[in-house]
Amino acid sequence: MVQVNTQRRSNPLYLEARDKYLRSGKVGKIGVVETYGYLGVEGRTAGKVADAPAPAHLNYDLWTGPAPLLPFKPMKEERGWRAFMEYGNGSIGNLGVHMLDQVRWLLGLGWPQSISSSGGIYVEKDSFSNVSDTQRSVFHYPDLDVSWEHRLWGGSSIPQRHWSDQWGSRFIGEHGTLNLTMYEYVFTPANGGPREGVHMLSKTGNLENVDLSKDGGAYKETEDRHVLDFMQARENRSRPIADIEEGHISSACCELANLAQQLGRPLVYDPKTRTIPGDVEATRLLARPYRAPWIHPDPATV
Repeated sequence: MVQVNTQRRSNPLYLEARDKYLRSGKVGKIGVVETYGYLGVEGRTAGKVADAPAPAHLNYDLWTGPAPLLPFKPMKEERGWRAFMEYGNGSIGNLGVHMLDQVRWLLGLGWPQSISSSGGIYVEKDSFSNVSDTQRSVFHYPDLDVSWEHRLWGGSSIPQRHWSDQWGSRFIGEHGTLNLTMYEYVFTPANGGPREGVHMLSKTGNLENVDLSKDGGAYKETEDRHVLDFMQARENRSRPIADIEEGHISSACCELANLAQQLGRPLVYDPKTRTIPGDVEATRLLARPYRAPWIHPDPATV
Protein backbone atom coordinates (compact mmCIF):
# COMPACT_ATOMS: atom_id res chain seq x y z
CA MET A 1 0.00 0.00 0.00
CA VAL A 2 1.46 3.35 -1.05
CA GLN A 3 -0.13 6.73 -0.34
CA VAL A 4 1.26 9.74 -2.23
CA ASN A 5 0.99 13.03 -0.35
CA THR A 6 -1.21 14.77 -2.89
CA GLN A 7 -3.42 15.42 0.11
CA ARG A 8 -5.97 17.66 -1.63
CA ARG A 9 -7.88 14.44 -2.25
CA SER A 10 -8.53 14.22 1.49
CA ASN A 11 -9.90 17.74 1.88
CA PRO A 12 -13.64 17.43 2.66
CA LEU A 13 -14.23 20.87 1.18
CA TYR A 14 -13.48 19.59 -2.32
CA LEU A 15 -15.82 16.64 -1.97
CA GLU A 16 -18.60 19.05 -1.10
CA ALA A 17 -17.78 21.32 -4.03
CA ARG A 18 -17.57 18.37 -6.42
CA ASP A 19 -21.01 17.06 -5.53
CA LYS A 20 -22.68 20.47 -5.32
CA TYR A 21 -21.30 22.03 -8.50
CA LEU A 22 -19.47 19.55 -10.73
CA ARG A 23 -21.47 16.33 -10.49
CA SER A 24 -24.78 18.16 -10.16
CA GLY A 25 -24.20 19.95 -13.46
CA LYS A 26 -24.57 23.38 -11.87
CA VAL A 27 -21.31 24.55 -13.46
CA GLY A 28 -22.42 23.12 -16.80
CA LYS A 29 -20.16 21.78 -19.50
CA ILE A 30 -16.54 22.48 -18.55
CA GLY A 31 -14.23 23.39 -21.40
CA VAL A 32 -11.27 24.85 -19.51
CA VAL A 33 -9.70 24.35 -16.11
CA GLU A 34 -7.00 26.82 -15.09
CA THR A 35 -4.63 25.95 -12.27
CA TYR A 36 -2.21 28.51 -10.94
CA GLY A 37 0.45 29.26 -8.37
CA TYR A 38 1.90 32.68 -7.68
CA LEU A 39 3.88 31.67 -4.60
CA GLY A 40 7.64 31.79 -4.49
CA VAL A 41 10.08 28.89 -4.54
CA GLU A 42 11.84 28.15 -1.25
CA GLY A 43 15.43 29.32 -1.38
CA ARG A 44 15.06 31.13 -4.71
CA THR A 45 16.13 34.74 -4.56
CA ALA A 46 17.25 37.40 -6.99
CA GLY A 47 20.98 37.80 -7.51
CA LYS A 48 23.85 35.47 -6.79
CA VAL A 49 24.41 33.29 -3.74
CA ALA A 50 27.98 32.36 -2.87
CA ASP A 51 29.11 28.76 -2.68
CA ALA A 52 30.09 27.50 0.76
CA PRO A 53 31.73 24.46 2.35
CA ALA A 54 29.26 21.74 3.21
CA PRO A 55 28.69 21.55 6.99
CA ALA A 56 30.49 18.80 8.87
CA HIS A 57 27.24 17.08 9.89
CA LEU A 58 26.13 16.65 6.24
CA ASN A 59 27.42 13.94 3.90
CA TYR A 60 26.94 16.14 0.85
CA ASP A 61 27.94 13.44 -1.63
CA LEU A 62 25.29 11.08 -0.27
CA TRP A 63 22.75 13.93 -0.01
CA THR A 64 23.34 14.70 -3.70
CA GLY A 65 22.83 11.07 -4.70
CA PRO A 66 22.58 10.50 -8.47
CA ALA A 67 22.25 14.23 -9.21
CA PRO A 68 25.24 16.28 -10.43
CA LEU A 69 27.66 17.15 -7.63
CA LEU A 70 27.27 20.92 -7.71
CA PRO A 71 28.95 23.35 -5.31
CA PHE A 72 27.15 23.49 -1.95
CA LYS A 73 24.91 26.43 -1.12
CA PRO A 74 23.47 26.77 2.40
CA MET A 75 19.78 26.83 1.37
CA LYS A 76 20.06 23.37 -0.20
CA GLU A 77 20.10 21.56 3.13
CA GLU A 78 16.44 22.19 3.77
CA ARG A 79 13.64 23.23 1.43
CA GLY A 80 15.85 25.46 -0.70
CA TRP A 81 16.88 22.56 -2.93
CA ARG A 82 13.67 23.36 -4.85
CA ALA A 83 15.48 26.30 -6.45
CA PHE A 84 17.57 23.86 -8.52
CA MET A 85 16.23 21.79 -11.42
CA GLU A 86 18.94 19.20 -10.70
CA TYR A 87 16.99 18.12 -7.62
CA GLY A 88 13.36 18.83 -8.49
CA ASN A 89 10.94 19.93 -11.19
CA GLY A 90 10.47 23.63 -10.57
CA SER A 91 7.22 25.27 -9.51
CA ILE A 92 5.06 22.95 -11.58
CA GLY A 93 6.61 19.93 -9.86
CA ASN A 94 6.29 21.54 -6.44
CA LEU A 95 2.95 23.38 -6.55
CA GLY A 96 1.44 22.42 -9.90
CA VAL A 97 1.39 18.69 -9.20
CA HIS A 98 -1.09 19.23 -6.35
CA MET A 99 -3.47 21.28 -8.49
CA LEU A 100 -3.25 18.99 -11.51
CA ASP A 101 -3.86 15.96 -9.29
CA GLN A 102 -6.82 17.70 -7.69
CA VAL A 103 -8.37 18.43 -11.09
CA ARG A 104 -7.80 14.91 -12.38
CA TRP A 105 -9.39 13.47 -9.25
CA LEU A 106 -12.43 15.74 -9.25
CA LEU A 107 -13.12 15.21 -12.97
CA GLY A 108 -12.02 11.57 -13.20
CA LEU A 109 -9.23 12.26 -15.70
CA GLY A 110 -6.34 9.96 -16.58
CA TRP A 111 -3.46 10.61 -18.94
CA PRO A 112 -3.83 13.65 -21.21
CA GLN A 113 -3.78 13.25 -24.97
CA SER A 114 -0.98 15.78 -25.36
CA ILE A 115 1.06 18.24 -23.31
CA SER A 116 2.48 21.59 -24.39
CA SER A 117 4.40 24.16 -22.37
CA SER A 118 6.23 27.44 -22.73
CA GLY A 119 8.26 29.51 -20.33
CA GLY A 120 11.71 30.02 -18.93
CA ILE A 121 13.66 32.59 -16.95
CA TYR A 122 12.13 35.68 -18.47
CA VAL A 123 12.66 38.35 -15.81
CA GLU A 124 14.92 37.31 -12.90
CA LYS A 125 17.93 36.58 -15.06
CA ASP A 126 20.40 37.50 -12.32
CA SER A 127 19.16 34.76 -9.98
CA PHE A 128 21.44 31.84 -9.16
CA SER A 129 18.40 29.57 -9.56
CA ASN A 130 17.78 27.71 -12.83
CA VAL A 131 14.07 27.22 -12.10
CA SER A 132 11.73 28.91 -14.59
CA ASP A 133 10.26 32.12 -13.27
CA THR A 134 7.46 31.92 -15.87
CA GLN A 135 5.58 28.90 -17.20
CA ARG A 136 2.32 28.11 -18.97
CA SER A 137 1.47 24.46 -19.59
CA VAL A 138 -1.59 22.88 -21.21
CA PHE A 139 -2.74 19.30 -20.69
CA HIS A 140 -5.21 18.49 -23.46
CA TYR A 141 -8.08 16.04 -22.97
CA PRO A 142 -11.06 15.46 -25.30
CA ASP A 143 -12.96 18.80 -25.39
CA LEU A 144 -11.06 20.00 -22.33
CA ASP A 145 -7.85 21.94 -21.70
CA VAL A 146 -6.33 21.87 -18.22
CA SER A 147 -3.64 24.49 -17.78
CA TRP A 148 -1.00 25.41 -15.22
CA GLU A 149 0.50 28.88 -14.83
CA HIS A 150 3.13 30.21 -12.48
CA ARG A 151 4.96 33.49 -12.34
CA LEU A 152 7.57 34.26 -9.70
CA TRP A 153 7.74 37.99 -10.39
CA GLY A 154 5.39 40.97 -10.49
CA GLY A 155 2.87 39.75 -7.94
CA SER A 156 -0.58 38.56 -9.00
CA SER A 157 -3.97 40.04 -9.72
CA ILE A 158 -5.50 37.96 -6.92
CA PRO A 159 -6.02 39.99 -3.70
CA GLN A 160 -3.27 39.22 -1.19
CA ARG A 161 -5.59 38.20 1.65
CA HIS A 162 -3.69 35.01 2.47
CA TRP A 163 -0.97 32.94 0.81
CA SER A 164 -3.44 30.13 0.10
CA ASP A 165 -5.45 32.41 -2.23
CA GLN A 166 -2.47 32.49 -4.62
CA TRP A 167 -2.59 28.75 -5.29
CA GLY A 168 -5.67 27.10 -6.73
CA SER A 169 -7.80 26.00 -9.66
CA ARG A 170 -10.69 27.43 -11.70
CA PHE A 171 -13.26 25.14 -13.31
CA ILE A 172 -14.80 27.24 -16.06
CA GLY A 173 -18.16 25.96 -17.25
CA GLU A 174 -20.96 27.26 -19.43
CA HIS A 175 -23.02 28.25 -16.37
CA GLY A 176 -20.29 29.65 -14.16
CA THR A 177 -16.84 29.30 -12.64
CA LEU A 178 -15.90 27.26 -9.59
CA ASN A 179 -12.67 28.42 -7.93
CA LEU A 180 -10.93 26.19 -5.38
CA THR A 181 -8.10 27.18 -3.07
CA MET A 182 -6.69 25.51 0.02
CA TYR A 183 -9.49 26.63 2.33
CA GLU A 184 -12.43 27.71 0.20
CA TYR A 185 -14.58 27.17 -2.85
CA VAL A 186 -16.39 29.99 -4.61
CA PHE A 187 -18.95 29.64 -7.40
CA THR A 188 -19.52 32.67 -9.61
CA PRO A 189 -22.54 32.31 -11.95
CA ALA A 190 -21.98 33.23 -15.58
CA ASN A 191 -25.22 35.23 -15.61
CA GLY A 192 -23.93 37.72 -13.04
CA GLY A 193 -25.79 36.27 -10.06
CA PRO A 194 -24.42 36.41 -6.51
CA ARG A 195 -21.33 34.41 -5.57
CA GLU A 196 -21.72 31.50 -3.22
CA GLY A 197 -19.34 29.20 -1.44
CA VAL A 198 -17.70 28.09 1.78
CA HIS A 199 -14.47 28.98 3.56
CA MET A 200 -13.18 26.39 6.03
CA LEU A 201 -12.14 29.16 8.43
CA SER A 202 -15.46 31.00 8.36
CA LYS A 203 -17.18 31.36 11.71
CA THR A 204 -20.57 31.49 9.97
CA GLY A 205 -20.12 28.63 7.49
CA ASN A 206 -19.96 30.77 4.35
CA LEU A 207 -17.45 33.18 2.78
CA GLU A 208 -17.73 35.80 5.54
CA ASN A 209 -16.25 36.21 9.03
CA VAL A 210 -13.07 34.32 8.12
CA ASP A 211 -10.41 33.88 10.81
CA LEU A 212 -7.19 33.26 8.89
CA SER A 213 -5.24 32.75 12.11
CA LYS A 214 -6.81 29.28 12.35
CA ASP A 215 -5.26 28.04 9.10
CA GLY A 216 -2.85 25.63 10.78
CA GLY A 217 -5.63 23.58 12.36
CA ALA A 218 -7.58 23.30 9.12
CA TYR A 219 -4.50 22.17 7.22
CA LYS A 220 -3.71 19.57 9.92
CA GLU A 221 -7.23 18.19 9.60
CA THR A 222 -6.66 17.45 5.91
CA GLU A 223 -3.28 15.89 6.66
CA ASP A 224 -4.80 13.70 9.38
CA ARG A 225 -7.58 12.52 7.06
CA HIS A 226 -4.98 11.61 4.43
CA VAL A 227 -3.00 9.52 6.91
CA LEU A 228 -6.17 7.86 8.16
CA ASP A 229 -7.14 6.92 4.60
CA PHE A 230 -3.73 5.28 4.18
CA MET A 231 -4.10 3.31 7.41
CA GLN A 232 -7.57 2.13 6.38
CA ALA A 233 -6.20 1.03 3.01
CA ARG A 234 -3.53 -1.01 4.78
CA GLU A 235 -6.13 -2.62 7.01
CA ASN A 236 -8.55 -3.35 4.15
CA ARG A 237 -5.88 -4.19 1.53
CA SER A 238 -7.43 -1.59 -0.77
CA ARG A 239 -6.09 1.33 -2.77
CA PRO A 240 -5.68 4.57 -0.83
CA ILE A 241 -7.22 7.73 -2.22
CA ALA A 242 -3.87 8.93 -3.59
CA ASP A 243 -2.57 5.58 -4.77
CA ILE A 244 0.92 5.38 -6.29
CA GLU A 245 -0.51 5.03 -9.82
CA GLU A 246 -2.47 8.28 -9.47
CA GLY A 247 0.56 10.02 -8.01
CA HIS A 248 2.65 8.73 -10.89
CA ILE A 249 0.29 10.12 -13.52
CA SER A 250 0.15 13.56 -11.93
CA SER A 251 3.89 13.86 -11.32
CA ALA A 252 4.80 12.46 -14.75
CA CYS A 253 2.53 15.02 -16.40
CA CYS A 254 4.45 17.82 -14.69
CA GLU A 255 7.77 16.33 -15.76
CA LEU A 256 6.48 16.03 -19.32
CA ALA A 257 5.42 19.68 -19.25
CA ASN A 258 8.95 20.67 -18.28
CA LEU A 259 10.29 18.52 -21.10
CA ALA A 260 7.87 20.08 -23.60
CA GLN A 261 9.07 23.51 -22.49
CA GLN A 262 12.70 22.47 -22.82
CA LEU A 263 12.22 21.05 -26.32
CA GLY A 264 9.80 23.73 -27.50
CA ARG A 265 7.21 21.34 -28.88
CA PRO A 266 4.08 19.43 -27.73
CA LEU A 267 4.53 15.88 -26.51
CA VAL A 268 2.29 12.84 -26.76
CA TYR A 269 3.23 10.25 -24.15
CA ASP A 270 2.32 6.56 -24.37
CA PRO A 271 2.13 5.16 -20.81
CA LYS A 272 1.98 1.56 -22.10
CA THR A 273 5.36 1.72 -23.82
CA ARG A 274 6.73 4.49 -21.58
CA THR A 275 7.86 6.35 -24.68
CA ILE A 276 7.00 9.41 -26.73
CA PRO A 277 6.27 7.72 -30.06
CA GLY A 278 8.05 9.22 -33.03
CA ASP A 279 10.26 11.42 -30.86
CA VAL A 280 13.53 9.69 -30.07
CA GLU A 281 15.07 12.76 -28.44
CA ALA A 282 12.16 13.30 -26.06
CA THR A 283 12.01 9.61 -25.16
CA ARG A 284 15.72 9.64 -24.32
CA LEU A 285 15.21 12.63 -22.02
CA LEU A 286 12.51 10.85 -20.00
CA ALA A 287 15.30 9.41 -17.83
CA ARG A 288 17.82 11.70 -16.17
CA PRO A 289 21.47 10.65 -16.39
CA TYR A 290 22.75 9.31 -13.07
CA ARG A 291 26.06 10.30 -11.52
CA ALA A 292 28.39 7.34 -11.01
CA PRO A 293 28.36 5.07 -9.12
CA TRP A 294 24.58 5.45 -9.00
CA ILE A 295 22.77 3.35 -11.61
CA HIS A 296 19.41 4.20 -13.14
CA PRO A 297 16.93 1.29 -12.80
CA ASP A 298 16.29 -0.59 -16.02
CA PRO A 299 12.55 -0.23 -16.78
CA ALA A 300 12.56 -3.75 -18.20
CA THR A 301 13.42 -5.17 -14.77
CA VAL A 302 11.25 -2.93 -12.59
